[in-house]
Amino acid sequence: MLKRFFYSKSIILLGVFFLLLIFSFLSKPDFSNIEYVGQNSSVTNKVKTSFVTTNAPVDLYNVKFDFKYSFIGQAFLNIIPDDKFEELTINGEQIPLDKIKKSDLENWDTGFVIFLGKYLRYGVNHFELKVRNRGGDFGLTIVSVVSKVLFYISIFVFILILANLFLKKELSGRKNLFNLLFFLLIIFLSYILRLSVFHFVSGDFSIFLRPWYDHIVNNGWKSFSVQFSNYSPLYLYLLGFATFFPLDKLAAIKVLSIMFDFICGFYIFKIIFENKKDVFISTIAFGLFMIIPTVLLNGAFWGQCDIIFTTFCVISIYYLLRKQYLISFIFYGIAFSFKLQAIFIVPVFLLLFMLGKVDLKHFFIIPVVYLMSIIPAVFMGGNFLDLLLVYFKQSNYYNSLSNNAPSFYQFFQNNSGLTIFGLLFTSIILSILLFLLWKLLEKRKIDNILLLYITYLFSIIVPFFMPKMHERYFFMGDIFSFLVAFFLPSKFYFSIIIIFISFFSYGYFLFGKQLIPFHYLSLGVLILIILSLEYFFKIIREKKRNFFE
Repeated sequence: MLKRFFYSKSIILLGVFFLLLIFSFLSKPDFSNIEYVGQNSSVTNKVKTSFVTTNAPVDLYNVKFDFKYSFIGQAFLNIIPDDKFEELTINGEQIPLDKIKKSDLENWDTGFVIFLGKYLRYGVNHFELKVRNRGGDFGLTIVSVVSKVLFYISIFVFILILANLFLKKELSGRKNLFNLLFFLLIIFLSYILRLSVFHFVSGDFSIFLRPWYDHIVNNGWKSFSVQFSNYSPLYLYLLGFATFFPLDKLAAIKVLSIMFDFICGFYIFKIIFENKKDVFISTIAFGLFMIIPTVLLNGAFWGQCDIIFTTFCVISIYYLLRKQYLISFIFYGIAFSFKLQAIFIVPVFLLLFMLGKVDLKHFFIIPVVYLMSIIPAVFMGGNFLDLLLVYFKQSNYYNSLSNNAPSFYQFFQNNSGLTIFGLLFTSIILSILLFLLWKLLEKRKIDNILLLYITYLFSIIVPFFMPKMHERYFFMGDIFSFLVAFFLPSKFYFSIIIIFISFFSYGYFLFGKQLIPFHYLSLGVLILIILSLEYFFKIIREKKRNFFE
């Protein structure tokens, strides 16, 4: 029964997905000739899409644009002004706004919804409107409600298609009907939960992501002719892809991240199932993963992309557990091409090389994948050397020894001169640890649980001792500690501690509040590292055949 569901229903799901996508894009507003002028200031500009002008003067702005109307779904509009929407005229006719709440007209977070069907004619319509800026940023976003809803539903259907693709084998079988329904319920609730926090606007979005998005929209294929971002090209390709979504830019960026929330969750399921052979426990693991506070905050709330490179690291480890080393290194190369922070678990691969489990040739896959990832950017006008060295320039972007990270450097006064010392100190610690692990494990079977535990160890040790870390850089430690917890229930508190610390590290940047001082959080990570190493060496000394027997 379930096999028929996975095979026959997948075709139906694919058809529904494309149908929703088609109607979503048909409902997308088609704007052109957008121009805005300040009534009392010299601010004037022409743009291609919804816009934001930073540090605009306090003024009333006249905004004009053409709107090509061809489908009924385009008439249901969500208008988000920054700061106050005051007047709307279509084809010379002033549209009454008296039925819209005053608070909605001034809501720069979610705006208001209006149906304009009876005022629009098929073909080109001329819009004129007035938006008042009270200081700071001035902007306007207009999206179709129908287009947005249909696109969200299509993404949900696409997540189901991915679940079928990744977990067809694990979830098929007559005895798994309850588990399948439970699994689908978790997917639905997790998706709704993420959509509910999409409205939050972080400083990173305003300062970095939004300008990058606008640059890609305004420059298209020529975007890389200037260096507009300190991120690797692979993420910027995804950002460019998101500019085609029929969503406001904040939602479009966040959709990218939450897609990888689910993909990572599916591989969490696969790793648990690979070793437990229990669908129910694997489903519980997936459900708990989807509500880990830092997983929910990082992408859906904050709009960050740490889940993307972490997902590829998790996939890489999954294939490492299966001893499919070539595939593992390819996915690790993709993770590294997304973010430099993938290096946190490179000691795992080095250890396996020292133990003779992987060949030296596998390591050449990583730079090859990275070089392949920057080639499209070079063809789009990017400077090859700048793209090649983007991580070196990225490392010099911040000077603080710790950027809200619960790391070793919270115990010192901020002194950028200690950066070199920090790098050398970290290298020494990792070298000693790798040597000890090599000597202890060279004659021992490396089972899957042992490999996961080692990965967890490095995912918290490296960011703790490395200088210039951010609060988000313990994100991978959250994920691997969670994985280990399912194989080591008595030490589940290891995972709770690191997730708790990561969660409270986010507070200062996101909300401007730090409930627990950073030096206490850093002390907590140090204690966790000591406890984790102590348990590891204790188990190794007992010389059991399998880890955590």
